[in-house]
Amino acid sequence: MSIRPLFPAALCVSALLGLSALDRSAVSQDGAAPEGSFEPTTAGAREGIDVYPRRLPPGLGVLRLSSEQKERIYAVQAKYHVQIEKLRAEIAALEAKQEAEVTAALTPAQKDFLKAYEAMKQAEQAAAEKDAAETPADAAE
Repeated sequence: MSIRPLFPAALCVSALLGLSALDRSAVSQDGAAPEGSFEPTTAGAREGIDVYPRRLPPGLGVLRLSSEQKERIYAVQAKYHVQIEKLRAEIAALEAKQEAEVTAALTPAQKDFLKAYEAMKQAEQAAAEKDAAETPADAAE
């Protein structure tokens, strides 16, 4: 059995898996990527409001919002934060279930090919990241 007919199927499955693993981190208001994660913090926590990172939605940072407006926005965000996090967890569980069912539809040979293909892609990504990390040092010399 040739591997060539399996390539399109493996490519589709890897695309599905890649889409489910997209980075869902936000971008700060100044457009820069955040350092670390947006883990909830107890700093500034007030009674009756869920603890979450207090950030204005994209675009609102350029407006001249009053302190009262900011507090109202933060209160709205806190109101929906817990529900949104529960839905994100539910989505992650559904994506894992979907991935398991997709994988179950594959033959053992297709599963082996997919594992090899994913390992190859990870190796390529690691090499690209290594090259990107080394490039600035080379340019400085």
